[in-house]
Amino acid sequence: MESRLLLAALHFNENCNRQQALTQDGKPQWRISFPKARKGSAVAAEVKVPVTFAYIDDLLSAVVNLRKQFPSYSKAKIKVQHTHTVKPPPVAATAVRMLKQDVVSAHAL
Repeated sequence: MESRLLLAALHFNENCNRQQALTQDGKPQWRISFPKARKGSAVAAEVKVPVTFAYIDDLLSAVVNLRKQFPSYSKAKIKVQHTHTVKPPPVAATAVRMLKQDVVSAHAL
């Protein structure tokens, strides 16, 4: 699950600032949608340039370099155990917990 999260973050960072696609005439490209939230009225939205996957090449080269550096899983595991850093606790763990009664009574005010 953590690996999937990290890959999603890499993909997002690669593609978060995509430009608006242009027509052959050089004008900005738009699409029309009819969302239920607008009760079927038309809404214009930008058409973005296609996503890129350039980060995959960097990832694959890093994997090859690590494989050259650590020829076996056991050697890589030993290295990770020596350099493994402590992960910070989840943000939710630092939140101040309130009693349910207090939250409900504050809502009623």
